[in-house]
Amino acid sequence: MRNRFVGTVLAKLSLLSLLVVFLAVTTAVAPPASAATRPYVGMPVCKNGSTTGWTCGTVLAINVTVCYPQGCVYGLVRTNMYSAPGDQGAPVYYRTELIGHVVAVGSYSTYFDPI
Repeated sequence: MRNRFVGTVLAKLSLLSLLVVFLAVTTAVAPPASAATRPYVGMPVCKNGSTTGWTCGTVLAINVTVCYPQGCVYGLVRTNMYSAPGDQGAPVYYRTELIGHVVAVGSYSTYFDPI
């Protein structure tokens, strides 16, 4: 009876070892998800705002700071997409990938927080 128990435990440990090795290999080979969607200057982007609907533009600058009387917001992306008050929180897309959300709108600029 003892040999059967030991054999079952060893078989389960072997399966667990294979699963751990499989997970280690697949995660080591796969690139980070954010690498494909990291904003860059010139990147075409679109947003779907509740006020202005779908508008598109290009990324003009990255790692931008926008300051309000309450404080500053760092690490934003500046675009030339048309937006208006009420569009804050709108999803921003590169092709079909969600890459951020609108946090500030200006006269000729829309700023989004990258994911």
